[in-house]
Amino acid sequence: MSTMCHLPVLKNELQKVVQYKKTYKPKNHGVQNPKFAKDLKMAIERYNTDLSQLTKRCEEMKKLYADVLVRFGELPEQDSQELFGWVCSFASDFKRIHTEITQ
Repeated sequence: MSTMCHLPVLKNELQKVVQYKKTYKPKNHGVQNPKFAKDLKMAIERYNTDLSQLTKRCEEMKKLYADVLVRFGELPEQDSQELFGWVCSFASDFKRIHTEITQ
């Protein structure tokens, strides 16, 4: 779930770049760098698209995780690292015991 924690930070950073673009004034008014402005605009659009896709994927992950919690009878606020830590421990113990039994 850590990716979901990073989304607000990424959105905030992108907003800062957008705000910078709005207030950007070249130091040398006679010679503007249109390539910089164009590259900045393209970068903002690309990161906006990436952020939108990431947000969508995180929402899908939230839904899938909620479904997993319901399936295993866990509380909705169950920490994902704790839950999957239990699953990992169970799988490791199962493999170890299975190996002991089959030898």
